[in-house]
Amino acid sequence: MRVLNINYGHNAQLMERCGRLGEYAHFIAKIKEFKRAGQFTDEAVDNAMVYCMEHGIMEDILMPFWAEVKKMLLTEYNERKYMRMFRKEAREEGLKEGLKEGLAQGLTQGIREGQDRLIKAMLHNGVSAEKISEQTGLPLQEVLEAGKDKTQ
Repeated sequence: MRVLNINYGHNAQLMERCGRLGEYAHFIAKIKEFKRAGQFTDEAVDNAMVYCMEHGIMEDILMPFWAEVKKMLLTEYNERKYMRMFRKEAREEGLKEGLKEGLAQGLTQGIREGQDRLIKAMLHNGVSAEKISEQTGLPLQEVLEAGKDKTQ
């Protein structure tokens, strides 16, 4: 697959062969320029349209279809803005969920490790596995597993 940069100032040969594409790239570049200068999107679109018509760029489209072009461009900019915001919120939500899940797993693991240490200490002090099972409500097999030396 071949990808071509159709931003204004790139691929001069392509822009020369397809004049309408070159004009469109110039028009979009003007919108971006006005936005970088601090204008709101709708103001930047209006000013870019005026600039282009004054300079004979897409005049045959911009003049009769001013409202339609503006609506289309504002919809596109709003969709991009919404998608950026949506992705940011999704990332933040994912981080929160991951943190919650990680904390829950860590807490569960910490409780389990503490429980295992307590069982080992009780077994070491002579309390039977059956008695520990009875007093803690843990299954006997779980008590026996916790009492095993896991380093072997």
